[in-house]
Amino acid sequence: MHVAEPGSPREQVGPELLEEPLEELEEISHPALVALLREADNLAVAVAERIKKLHEILSSSKVLRETLSRAKEIPPISTVLGGAAIDSTYPVNGGIELVGGLLLGVVAGYILFGGACKKESSCRYAAAKPFFAENDESKKKLPAYAKLLEKKVALKLFERNGRGEVDVKIILFDGELIPYILLFRSQGFIQQSPLLRKLDQAVLRILREAEEQGISLVGVVKRSYSQLFSAIHGEKLPLNDKALVSITLRAGTMIELGSFKDLLPGYARLYEKKDPERGKKLLKVIRERLRANPVYGDVKVVFYKPSIPVAYSQAVKIELLDYGGLGVDRIVGMLNKMTNPATSIPYPVDLIDEYVRFEARTLELLRRRILAKIAVHGLGTAPHIVLGYTNPEKRYLYEYPSRQERKTS
Repeated sequence: MHVAEPGSPREQVGPELLEEPLEELEEISHPALVALLREADNLAVAVAERIKKLHEILSSSKVLRETLSRAKEIPPISTVLGGAAIDSTYPVNGGIELVGGLLLGVVAGYILFGGACKKESSCRYAAAKPFFAENDESKKKLPAYAKLLEKKVALKLFERNGRGEVDVKIILFDGELIPYILLFRSQGFIQQSPLLRKLDQAVLRILREAEEQGISLVGVVKRSYSQLFSAIHGEKLPLNDKALVSITLRAGTMIELGSFKDLLPGYARLYEKKDPERGKKLLKVIRERLRANPVYGDVKVVFYKPSIPVAYSQAVKIELLDYGGLGVDRIVGMLNKMTNPATSIPYPVDLIDEYVRFEARTLELLRRRILAKIAVHGLGTAPHIVLGYTNPEKRYLYEYPSRQERKTS
Protein backbone atom coordinates (compact mmCIF):
# COMPACT_ATOMS: atom_id res chain seq x y z
CA MET A 1 0.00 0.00 0.00
CA HIS A 2 1.32 3.45 -0.96
CA VAL A 3 1.79 5.89 1.91
CA ALA A 4 1.72 9.56 0.93
CA GLU A 5 4.50 11.83 2.10
CA PRO A 6 3.41 14.70 4.41
CA GLY A 7 2.10 17.61 2.37
CA SER A 8 1.97 15.66 -0.88
CA PRO A 9 -0.93 16.23 -3.33
CA ARG A 10 -2.25 12.76 -2.48
CA GLU A 11 -2.46 13.59 1.24
CA GLN A 12 -4.08 16.97 0.54
CA VAL A 13 -6.83 15.42 -1.58
CA GLY A 14 -7.90 13.01 1.13
CA PRO A 15 -8.04 9.19 1.08
CA GLU A 16 -11.83 8.98 0.91
CA LEU A 17 -11.89 10.77 -2.47
CA LEU A 18 -8.95 8.85 -3.85
CA GLU A 19 -10.56 5.52 -3.03
CA GLU A 20 -13.93 6.38 -4.59
CA PRO A 21 -14.58 4.20 -7.68
CA LEU A 22 -14.34 5.95 -11.04
CA GLU A 23 -17.65 4.40 -12.12
CA GLU A 24 -19.51 6.14 -9.30
CA LEU A 25 -17.94 9.46 -10.24
CA GLU A 26 -19.08 9.02 -13.84
CA GLU A 27 -22.61 8.18 -12.78
CA ILE A 28 -23.01 11.45 -10.89
CA SER A 29 -21.19 13.56 -13.49
CA HIS A 30 -22.94 15.75 -16.01
CA PRO A 31 -23.67 13.82 -19.24
CA ALA A 32 -21.74 16.34 -21.32
CA LEU A 33 -18.66 15.88 -19.12
CA VAL A 34 -18.83 12.09 -19.39
CA ALA A 35 -19.17 12.33 -23.17
CA LEU A 36 -16.13 14.58 -23.38
CA LEU A 37 -13.98 12.36 -21.17
CA ARG A 38 -14.71 9.38 -23.41
CA GLU A 39 -12.84 11.21 -26.18
CA ALA A 40 -9.65 11.53 -24.13
CA ASP A 41 -7.99 8.51 -25.78
CA ASN A 42 -8.51 9.86 -29.28
CA LEU A 43 -7.19 13.31 -28.39
CA ALA A 44 -4.19 11.82 -26.58
CA VAL A 45 -3.23 9.91 -29.73
CA ALA A 46 -3.65 13.03 -31.88
CA VAL A 47 -1.45 15.19 -29.62
CA ALA A 48 1.19 12.47 -29.34
CA GLU A 49 1.33 12.20 -33.14
CA ARG A 50 1.87 15.95 -33.46
CA ILE A 51 4.76 15.89 -31.01
CA LYS A 52 6.36 12.88 -32.74
CA LYS A 53 6.01 14.54 -36.13
CA LEU A 54 7.57 17.76 -34.82
CA HIS A 55 10.59 15.85 -33.49
CA GLU A 56 11.00 14.16 -36.87
CA ILE A 57 10.88 17.48 -38.73
CA LEU A 58 13.31 19.15 -36.34
CA SER A 59 15.82 16.36 -36.86
CA SER A 60 15.56 16.53 -40.66
CA SER A 61 15.03 20.25 -41.41
CA LYS A 62 18.31 22.06 -41.97
CA VAL A 63 16.71 25.51 -41.95
CA LEU A 64 14.99 24.91 -38.61
CA ARG A 65 18.18 23.51 -37.06
CA GLU A 66 20.11 26.55 -38.25
CA THR A 67 17.44 28.91 -36.93
CA LEU A 68 17.32 27.25 -33.51
CA SER A 69 21.12 27.17 -33.35
CA ARG A 70 21.03 30.96 -33.02
CA ALA A 71 19.71 30.58 -29.47
CA LYS A 72 22.00 32.17 -26.88
CA GLU A 73 22.24 32.67 -23.15
CA ILE A 74 20.18 35.44 -21.56
CA PRO A 75 22.67 37.83 -19.96
CA PRO A 76 22.38 38.41 -16.20
CA ILE A 77 21.05 41.88 -15.35
CA SER A 78 21.64 43.57 -12.01
CA THR A 79 19.32 46.58 -12.44
CA VAL A 80 15.82 46.93 -13.84
CA LEU A 81 15.23 50.32 -15.44
CA GLY A 82 12.17 52.41 -14.65
CA GLY A 83 9.22 51.39 -16.77
CA ALA A 84 5.49 50.99 -17.15
CA ALA A 85 3.20 48.05 -17.88
CA ILE A 86 0.04 48.83 -19.85
CA ASP A 87 -3.03 46.69 -20.48
CA SER A 88 -6.66 46.93 -21.53
CA THR A 89 -9.57 44.56 -21.10
CA TYR A 90 -13.32 43.98 -21.31
CA PRO A 91 -15.67 41.35 -19.86
CA VAL A 92 -15.12 37.90 -21.31
CA ASN A 93 -18.77 37.60 -22.34
CA GLY A 94 -18.76 41.13 -23.76
CA GLY A 95 -21.28 42.77 -21.45
CA ILE A 96 -24.81 42.60 -20.12
CA GLU A 97 -27.64 41.80 -22.53
CA LEU A 98 -30.59 44.03 -21.62
CA VAL A 99 -34.05 44.45 -23.11
CA GLY A 100 -33.10 47.81 -24.61
CA GLY A 101 -29.67 46.79 -25.85
CA LEU A 102 -26.21 45.91 -24.60
CA LEU A 103 -24.38 47.50 -21.68
CA LEU A 104 -20.72 47.28 -22.64
CA GLY A 105 -17.46 48.65 -21.33
CA VAL A 106 -13.68 48.63 -21.67
CA VAL A 107 -10.93 49.47 -19.17
CA ALA A 108 -7.27 50.34 -19.64
CA GLY A 109 -4.50 51.42 -17.31
CA TYR A 110 -0.84 51.38 -16.39
CA ILE A 111 1.40 50.76 -13.40
CA LEU A 112 4.96 52.00 -12.96
CA PHE A 113 7.91 49.93 -11.75
CA GLY A 114 11.66 50.07 -11.24
CA GLY A 115 11.86 53.64 -9.95
CA ALA A 116 9.82 55.23 -12.75
CA CYS A 117 7.37 56.64 -10.23
CA LYS A 118 8.39 59.92 -8.60
CA LYS A 119 5.24 60.40 -6.52
CA GLU A 120 3.38 57.62 -4.71
CA SER A 121 0.01 58.94 -5.87
CA SER A 122 0.98 58.73 -9.54
CA CYS A 123 2.29 55.17 -9.73
CA ARG A 124 -0.83 53.83 -11.40
CA TYR A 125 -3.71 54.99 -13.53
CA ALA A 126 -6.92 53.48 -14.92
CA ALA A 127 -9.53 54.74 -17.36
CA ALA A 128 -12.90 53.24 -18.31
CA LYS A 129 -15.30 53.72 -21.19
CA PRO A 130 -18.82 52.24 -20.73
CA PHE A 131 -21.42 52.56 -23.47
CA PHE A 132 -24.92 51.44 -24.39
CA ALA A 133 -25.24 49.68 -27.74
CA GLU A 134 -28.26 48.53 -29.71
CA ASN A 135 -26.86 45.42 -31.40
CA ASP A 136 -24.08 42.84 -31.43
CA GLU A 137 -21.94 44.82 -33.87
CA SER A 138 -20.56 46.93 -31.03
CA LYS A 139 -19.77 43.78 -29.05
CA LYS A 140 -17.68 42.52 -31.98
CA LYS A 141 -15.70 45.77 -31.89
CA LEU A 142 -14.84 45.52 -28.18
CA PRO A 143 -11.24 44.30 -28.79
CA ALA A 144 -10.55 47.34 -30.98
CA TYR A 145 -12.30 49.69 -28.52
CA ALA A 146 -10.14 48.31 -25.72
CA LYS A 147 -6.94 48.70 -27.74
CA LEU A 148 -7.84 52.28 -28.63
CA LEU A 149 -8.41 53.16 -24.96
CA GLU A 150 -5.11 51.44 -24.14
CA LYS A 151 -3.27 53.63 -26.66
CA LYS A 152 -4.91 56.78 -25.27
CA VAL A 153 -3.73 55.79 -21.79
CA ALA A 154 -0.22 55.26 -23.19
CA LEU A 155 -0.26 58.73 -24.76
CA LYS A 156 -1.18 60.23 -21.37
CA LEU A 157 1.83 58.44 -19.92
CA PHE A 158 4.08 59.91 -22.62
CA GLU A 159 2.75 63.37 -21.75
CA ARG A 160 3.62 62.84 -18.08
CA ASN A 161 7.04 61.50 -18.99
CA GLY A 162 7.67 64.49 -21.26
CA ARG A 163 6.86 66.85 -18.37
CA GLY A 164 9.28 65.01 -16.10
CA GLU A 165 6.57 63.73 -13.74
CA VAL A 166 7.70 60.13 -14.28
CA ASP A 167 10.91 58.55 -15.51
CA VAL A 168 10.04 55.79 -17.97
CA LYS A 169 12.71 54.03 -20.02
CA ILE A 170 10.71 51.01 -21.17
CA ILE A 171 7.01 50.24 -21.66
CA LEU A 172 5.60 46.71 -21.54
CA PHE A 173 2.29 46.16 -23.29
CA ASP A 174 0.24 43.14 -22.27
CA GLY A 175 -0.31 41.68 -25.72
CA GLU A 176 0.96 42.39 -29.21
CA LEU A 177 2.86 45.63 -29.81
CA ILE A 178 1.01 46.45 -33.05
CA PRO A 179 -2.61 45.23 -32.96
CA TYR A 180 -2.72 42.44 -35.51
CA ILE A 181 -5.88 43.80 -37.07
CA LEU A 182 -3.72 46.70 -38.30
CA LEU A 183 -1.31 44.31 -39.99
CA PHE A 184 -3.70 41.90 -41.66
CA ARG A 185 -6.43 44.24 -42.94
CA SER A 186 -6.15 46.22 -46.17
CA GLN A 187 -5.45 49.94 -46.22
CA GLY A 188 -8.91 50.54 -47.67
CA PHE A 189 -10.62 48.49 -44.98
CA ILE A 190 -8.86 50.42 -42.21
CA GLN A 191 -9.54 53.79 -43.78
CA GLN A 192 -13.25 52.99 -44.10
CA SER A 193 -13.53 52.10 -40.40
CA PRO A 194 -13.49 55.18 -38.13
CA LEU A 195 -12.51 52.99 -35.17
CA LEU A 196 -9.59 51.26 -36.91
CA ARG A 197 -8.45 54.51 -38.47
CA LYS A 198 -8.28 56.12 -35.01
CA LEU A 199 -6.46 53.07 -33.64
CA ASP A 200 -3.91 53.20 -36.48
CA GLN A 201 -3.30 56.89 -35.87
CA ALA A 202 -2.95 56.36 -32.11
CA VAL A 203 -0.40 53.57 -32.59
CA LEU A 204 1.68 55.73 -34.94
CA ARG A 205 1.58 58.60 -32.44
CA ILE A 206 2.85 56.26 -29.72
CA LEU A 207 5.73 55.09 -31.90
CA ARG A 208 6.67 58.71 -32.71
CA GLU A 209 6.55 59.70 -29.03
CA ALA A 210 8.60 56.66 -28.03
CA GLU A 211 11.26 57.50 -30.63
CA GLU A 212 11.39 61.16 -29.59
CA GLN A 213 11.61 60.33 -25.87
CA GLY A 214 13.95 57.37 -26.32
CA ILE A 215 11.63 54.80 -24.75
CA SER A 216 11.84 51.12 -25.72
CA LEU A 217 8.51 49.38 -26.40
CA VAL A 218 7.82 45.70 -25.75
CA GLY A 219 4.69 43.66 -26.39
CA VAL A 220 4.53 40.57 -24.17
CA VAL A 221 2.37 38.14 -26.14
CA LYS A 222 0.96 35.61 -23.65
CA ARG A 223 -1.58 33.84 -25.87
CA SER A 224 0.49 33.23 -28.96
CA TYR A 225 -0.49 30.74 -31.65
CA SER A 226 1.63 32.20 -34.42
CA GLN A 227 3.25 30.07 -37.14
CA LEU A 228 6.40 32.06 -37.90
CA PHE A 229 8.66 29.01 -37.58
CA SER A 230 6.38 27.31 -40.09
CA ALA A 231 6.95 30.24 -42.45
CA ILE A 232 10.72 29.84 -42.04
CA HIS A 233 10.43 26.09 -42.60
CA GLY A 234 8.24 26.60 -45.66
CA GLU A 235 5.61 24.11 -44.53
CA LYS A 236 3.05 24.19 -41.73
CA LEU A 237 4.47 22.56 -38.61
CA PRO A 238 2.32 20.37 -36.34
CA LEU A 239 2.71 22.80 -33.39
CA ASN A 240 2.74 26.59 -33.07
CA ASP A 241 5.78 28.78 -32.34
CA LYS A 242 5.35 28.98 -28.58
CA ALA A 243 4.96 25.21 -28.22
CA LEU A 244 7.94 24.54 -30.46
CA VAL A 245 10.23 26.96 -28.61
CA SER A 246 9.04 25.81 -25.20
CA ILE A 247 10.04 22.25 -26.15
CA THR A 248 13.39 23.08 -27.78
CA LEU A 249 14.85 26.04 -25.85
CA ARG A 250 16.87 25.47 -22.70
CA ALA A 251 16.00 27.52 -19.63
CA GLY A 252 17.88 30.82 -19.58
CA THR A 253 18.22 31.10 -23.37
CA MET A 254 16.71 33.35 -26.04
CA ILE A 255 16.36 33.49 -29.81
CA GLU A 256 15.80 36.53 -32.01
CA LEU A 257 13.65 35.36 -34.89
CA GLY A 258 13.68 38.47 -37.08
CA SER A 259 11.55 41.51 -37.93
CA PHE A 260 8.01 41.75 -39.26
CA LYS A 261 9.16 43.01 -42.66
CA ASP A 262 11.04 39.74 -43.17
CA LEU A 263 8.76 37.32 -41.32
CA LEU A 264 5.24 38.37 -42.34
CA PRO A 265 5.63 37.95 -46.14
CA GLY A 266 6.83 34.39 -45.48
CA TYR A 267 3.78 33.85 -43.30
CA ALA A 268 1.57 34.83 -46.25
CA ARG A 269 3.44 32.53 -48.63
CA LEU A 270 2.81 29.69 -46.21
CA TYR A 271 -0.92 30.15 -46.72
CA GLU A 272 -0.42 30.51 -50.47
CA LYS A 273 0.66 26.85 -50.72
CA LYS A 274 -2.62 25.66 -49.22
CA ASP A 275 -4.94 28.33 -50.64
CA PRO A 276 -3.24 30.29 -53.47
CA GLU A 277 -5.96 32.93 -53.72
CA ARG A 278 -6.04 33.58 -49.97
CA GLY A 279 -2.25 33.59 -49.72
CA LYS A 280 -1.80 36.10 -52.56
CA LYS A 281 -4.45 38.36 -51.04
CA LEU A 282 -2.78 38.19 -47.61
CA LEU A 283 0.66 38.91 -49.10
CA LYS A 284 -0.75 41.93 -50.93
CA VAL A 285 -2.37 43.25 -47.73
CA ILE A 286 0.82 42.81 -45.68
CA ARG A 287 2.97 44.56 -48.27
CA GLU A 288 0.41 47.35 -48.56
CA ARG A 289 0.30 47.91 -44.81
CA LEU A 290 4.09 47.83 -44.41
CA ARG A 291 4.46 50.35 -47.24
CA ALA A 292 1.89 52.63 -45.59
CA ASN A 293 3.58 52.29 -42.18
CA PRO A 294 7.19 51.10 -42.66
CA VAL A 295 7.82 51.35 -38.92
CA TYR A 296 5.49 48.37 -38.39
CA GLY A 297 7.97 46.26 -40.32
CA ASP A 298 10.76 47.15 -37.89
CA VAL A 299 9.14 45.28 -35.00
CA LYS A 300 11.43 42.46 -33.86
CA VAL A 301 10.17 39.07 -32.68
CA VAL A 302 12.07 37.36 -29.86
CA PHE A 303 11.41 34.21 -27.82
CA TYR A 304 13.06 33.46 -24.50
CA LYS A 305 12.78 30.80 -21.82
CA PRO A 306 13.12 32.16 -18.26
CA SER A 307 16.16 31.01 -16.34
CA ILE A 308 14.06 30.00 -13.31
CA PRO A 309 11.56 27.09 -13.32
CA VAL A 310 8.18 28.33 -14.57
CA ALA A 311 4.71 26.89 -15.07
CA TYR A 312 4.63 24.28 -17.85
CA SER A 313 8.24 25.15 -18.73
CA GLN A 314 6.87 27.60 -21.28
CA ALA A 315 8.75 30.15 -23.33
CA VAL A 316 7.72 33.79 -23.72
CA LYS A 317 7.16 35.63 -26.98
CA ILE A 318 7.90 39.35 -27.18
CA GLU A 319 7.68 41.96 -29.93
CA LEU A 320 9.83 45.05 -29.55
CA LEU A 321 10.96 48.39 -30.92
CA ASP A 322 14.12 49.45 -29.13
CA TYR A 323 13.89 53.24 -29.37
CA GLY A 324 15.78 53.54 -26.08
CA GLY A 325 18.84 51.82 -27.54
CA LEU A 326 18.94 49.32 -24.69
CA GLY A 327 19.74 46.35 -26.90
CA VAL A 328 17.69 43.17 -27.28
CA ASP A 329 19.91 41.24 -24.86
CA ARG A 330 19.49 43.79 -22.08
CA ILE A 331 15.73 44.03 -22.59
CA VAL A 332 15.32 40.25 -22.43
CA GLY A 333 17.65 40.18 -19.42
CA MET A 334 15.40 42.63 -17.55
CA LEU A 335 12.26 40.71 -18.45
CA ASN A 336 13.90 37.49 -17.34
CA LYS A 337 14.92 39.06 -14.02
CA MET A 338 11.28 40.08 -13.39
CA THR A 339 9.83 36.62 -14.17
CA ASN A 340 6.85 35.44 -12.17
CA PRO A 341 7.46 31.67 -11.78
CA ALA A 342 3.72 30.96 -11.61
CA THR A 343 3.07 32.38 -15.09
CA SER A 344 6.51 32.77 -16.78
CA ILE A 345 5.53 36.40 -17.50
CA PRO A 346 7.32 39.48 -16.08
CA TYR A 347 5.71 40.54 -12.79
CA PRO A 348 4.62 44.03 -13.99
CA VAL A 349 2.55 42.48 -16.78
CA ASP A 350 0.79 40.19 -14.31
CA LEU A 351 0.19 43.13 -11.98
CA ILE A 352 -1.39 45.36 -14.62
CA ASP A 353 -3.54 42.45 -15.77
CA GLU A 354 -4.90 42.20 -12.23
CA TYR A 355 -5.20 45.99 -11.84
CA VAL A 356 -7.47 46.47 -14.87
CA ARG A 357 -9.40 43.21 -14.47
CA PHE A 358 -12.95 43.94 -15.57
CA GLU A 359 -15.68 41.44 -14.78
CA ALA A 360 -19.21 41.66 -16.12
CA ARG A 361 -20.42 41.98 -12.53
CA THR A 362 -18.88 45.46 -12.51
CA LEU A 363 -21.35 46.40 -15.24
CA GLU A 364 -24.20 45.24 -13.00
CA LEU A 365 -23.18 47.91 -10.46
CA LEU A 366 -23.17 50.44 -13.30
CA ARG A 367 -26.63 49.27 -14.42
CA ARG A 368 -28.01 49.79 -10.93
CA ARG A 369 -26.47 53.25 -10.68
CA ILE A 370 -27.98 54.24 -14.02
CA LEU A 371 -31.40 53.14 -12.76
CA ALA A 372 -30.93 55.22 -9.61
CA LYS A 373 -29.88 58.30 -11.59
CA ILE A 374 -32.68 57.98 -14.15
CA ALA A 375 -35.35 57.74 -11.45
CA VAL A 376 -35.42 61.55 -11.08
CA HIS A 377 -36.77 61.88 -14.64
CA GLY A 378 -40.15 60.46 -13.66
CA LEU A 379 -40.40 57.90 -16.45
CA GLY A 380 -42.27 55.28 -14.45
CA THR A 381 -41.38 51.63 -15.03
CA ALA A 382 -39.99 52.14 -18.54
CA PRO A 383 -36.33 52.45 -17.41
CA HIS A 384 -36.60 49.19 -15.46
CA ILE A 385 -37.94 47.48 -18.59
CA VAL A 386 -35.34 48.94 -20.95
CA LEU A 387 -32.50 48.19 -18.52
CA GLY A 388 -33.87 44.81 -17.49
CA TYR A 389 -32.18 41.52 -18.39
CA THR A 390 -33.33 40.17 -21.73
CA ASN A 391 -32.33 36.68 -20.48
CA PRO A 392 -33.04 36.66 -16.71
CA GLU A 393 -31.84 33.05 -16.53
CA LYS A 394 -28.26 34.32 -16.93
CA ARG A 395 -28.59 37.06 -14.34
CA TYR A 396 -26.49 35.10 -11.84
CA LEU A 397 -23.45 35.66 -14.06
CA TYR A 398 -23.48 39.37 -13.31
CA GLU A 399 -24.76 39.75 -9.77
CA TYR A 400 -22.43 40.02 -6.80
CA PRO A 401 -23.08 37.48 -4.03
CA SER A 402 -25.07 38.74 -1.05
CA ARG A 403 -23.36 39.42 2.28
CA GLN A 404 -24.74 36.15 3.63
CA GLU A 405 -23.40 34.24 0.60
CA ARG A 406 -19.98 35.85 1.04
CA LYS A 407 -19.93 34.88 4.72
CA THR A 408 -20.75 31.24 4.02
CA SER A 409 -18.45 30.85 1.01
